[in-house]
Amino acid sequence: MSLSALASLGALPPLPDGAHLALSAPGWGRGVGTGGRVWPASEVLCHVLQTELSADASVLELGCGVGAVGLYAAALGASAVLTDADDACLALARENANRNSELLRGAVDVQPYRWGVAPPDGGPFSLILGADITYEARSHRALTKTLHTLVSAEAPPRVLIAHQHRPVASALRGVGGLDHFRAAARRRGLEATEISRQSVGLGVVSLLEVAAGG
Repeated sequence: MSLSALASLGALPPLPDGAHLALSAPGWGRGVGTGGRVWPASEVLCHVLQTELSADASVLELGCGVGAVGLYAAALGASAVLTDADDACLALARENANRNSELLRGAVDVQPYRWGVAPPDGGPFSLILGADITYEARSHRALTKTLHTLVSAEAPPRVLIAHQHRPVASALRGVGGLDHFRAAARRRGLEATEISRQSVGLGVVSLLEVAAGG
């Protein structure tokens, strides 16, 4: 597959110089599963990074999948640690980091990490990012435990999570994805505030900022 075809698989905005990340995103192929796509939530976060990423940012991406968001941050100059619990996703993120090495201005590290345990190496972090990591209600307990630990740092990082709404899936499961996540966050003493909601393609994505509750 050509680099132009690879780039067309995602919907990420161009970098400031007009270049595009060339991401291998095989979908459900290669044993990657849902982490093998560039979801609309990644597009939303990358647009945010264009205007709100500081030059000296230290970024942690949770549930990186193909690595779209973390690599975009590194292409803008941030140092980035990309994490996932899935070995196939980690291999894909490393592949994409190597494929785009000439575009990356900041250091990139790809690490295995399972939510709910001590934060990964590379901190302290100034910005925590997660694209479409809230769709599984069963993962919210471990995810919010990790977020609570991260925002309890002496200099708390900013936490931005892009949540894609899936009303049909939520109805079938009997659990509302966003409502369930926000309730789980409150039980940890966190507040997940919706700061924007927008249509992206055929989907709707909410941008959440997670911080310690008042």
